[in-house]
Amino acid sequence: MTRRGKVLWLGAAIALSGLGAVRTINACRCVEPSLPEAYRAADAVVLAKVQRLEPRPELGGSAIFLFVESAWKGEVDQELAITTGTDCLYSVEVERKYLLFLRRGAGRAFTTGRCMGDRPLEGGEQTLRWLEQSGKQVPVIPPTCHSCHAGVP
Repeated sequence: MTRRGKVLWLGAAIALSGLGAVRTINACRCVEPSLPEAYRAADAVVLAKVQRLEPRPELGGSAIFLFVESAWKGEVDQELAITTGTDCLYSVEVERKYLLFLRRGAGRAFTTGRCMGDRPLEGGEQTLRWLEQSGKQVPVIPPTCHSCHAGVP
């Protein structure tokens, strides 16, 4: 076997062994983007309080129901449901506020995940300041079913 043949064979063996390893790794591996990168990649960014969570086993994650206080980049509904799932799901807690970087998934619904820039509001003050100074704030669309929502005129 020539030297070139040995190198090609060794490369193929390493590539095939790597493919086997990829199937067994379940952890989400990524690098947290810089704030400008996260903003550029997002379709919308929100400051929102988690109202409730519903398991979504088919996604390997959850539906997250939010009350949006502020939005940047893309308009969103004040009452917003998003999804997170698979190995890269972003975990949240009910009644806590988060800064969430959202992307539109299938069917135009919003989704989020780890390594998209998301963070709890506590500890996210620098991100909030950056959004207020450098982001494009947009309207939050109030609910249209007024009789369904107490306190909405």
